[in-house]
Amino acid sequence: MKKAIYFYMLALVALWLPAGCDFLEIPAPKDQLVRSNVYTSDQSATAVVSGIYNGLIDASGQLGNLGIAAELCADQLVYAGNDNGLMQFFENSIDETNGYIHNLWTAFYRNIYRCNAVLEGLADAGEISPPLQSRLVGEVLAIRAFCYFYLTNLWGDVPLVTHTDYRTNQRVGRTPAATVREAILADLLKADELLSGDYPSANRARINRSAVQGLLARVYWVSSDWQRAEAAASAVIDDPAYVLEAPAATFSLGSRETIWQLLPYNFPAQAPTYIPGRQDIIPTFYLAPDGVGAFPAGDERRREWMAANVVGEVEYTYPHKYKVASGNNPVTEGLVVLRLAEPYLIRAEARAMLGDDEGALADLNAVRQRAGLDGLDVQEEALLQAIAAERRSEFFTEWGLRWLDLKRSGTIDEVLTAVKPGWQPTDAWWPLPLNERQRNPELVPQNDGY
Repeated sequence: MKKAIYFYMLALVALWLPAGCDFLEIPAPKDQLVRSNVYTSDQSATAVVSGIYNGLIDASGQLGNLGIAAELCADQLVYAGNDNGLMQFFENSIDETNGYIHNLWTAFYRNIYRCNAVLEGLADAGEISPPLQSRLVGEVLAIRAFCYFYLTNLWGDVPLVTHTDYRTNQRVGRTPAATVREAILADLLKADELLSGDYPSANRARINRSAVQGLLARVYWVSSDWQRAEAAASAVIDDPAYVLEAPAATFSLGSRETIWQLLPYNFPAQAPTYIPGRQDIIPTFYLAPDGVGAFPAGDERRREWMAANVVGEVEYTYPHKYKVASGNNPVTEGLVVLRLAEPYLIRAEARAMLGDDEGALADLNAVRQRAGLDGLDVQEEALLQAIAAERRSEFFTEWGLRWLDLKRSGTIDEVLTAVKPGWQPTDAWWPLPLNERQRNPELVPQNDGY
């Protein structure tokens, strides 16, 4: 037991040594001795990869603010607070000194650094069993791809770093987004080869092959690669382990709809952000009225995924997908990263774009009917509009998917000009953090408009 604890602590040290350092300012590594010890058993190698998952959910890493920031930028969420940094997202007037921008950027690169460190360590880990080594490499590649997916879709051209050599990392410039996408796909396709459908832990809290396929479907969807998007989505949908759940059960810990979730032990996943402390106050974040009004009568998502405060005879509806607002021990809710409704709606759009309206309609109606709604009977442009509307209703406040929807579909200027005073097309990309650009003279140019 003492030996196991020793290896576990070494694993955490190896991961967390650079945790306090911003990307492009990583000092000379001090963990060579630690690395030589940490990959000497299956148990210690597993522990170090578990540390990467912990890094994704660590509250200080700021990734929890991703969905809030992106939703505020879109047309889903209204901000009624007094935090100037958050107000900048809501007003699409983000400054390059915005602290949330800096924290999100460094959180992603901090986790990428950890992934790179583990991949380098596993490459030389001759004492680890080959099946476990392959599985761990697959998980870490998928996490790295996940981080780069958001970096390039939020900032565009971003530094592509795949190693831990501080001498070169601190002077890496912006890599074209197309090259970053190629790297994302390479990581995911390799992970797809290495992983199986089995989950390496309980509660679907680590990545398996279906999670990789779900991420691939998302990447192909953003790129409008419809044939590959359909194939990747189908790989998940056809797996009997996944079932569309009724809205009341969708975000519960045992949901069969969950493909991958993060488990924030001892503290809630998302509920404290959105559930107001009292019933007589305006929620800090509430849903845009036109989005709430888009839910037809009988839609179970309206009843199960929203709640409201009435203040001065005005109803303020806030997100209520997650219910646990304090404590979470024993854990009853995770933070869902991927769930089955997304592959269904990705495949629906892919099929519609490929001319298979019947198949697209079947996928769209599968999502609607599980929410208690009647199926639709539309075709062509009306079908695509219905799929877009369904995505808005289905994924509000989930990992910034609405923001990605608007950007990917090319409707962002039309939609946000109508609801955001002062909207400019250049607002579609976030500014590179000023302090990162000051540290690295190669991190140029700044995005247009900043």
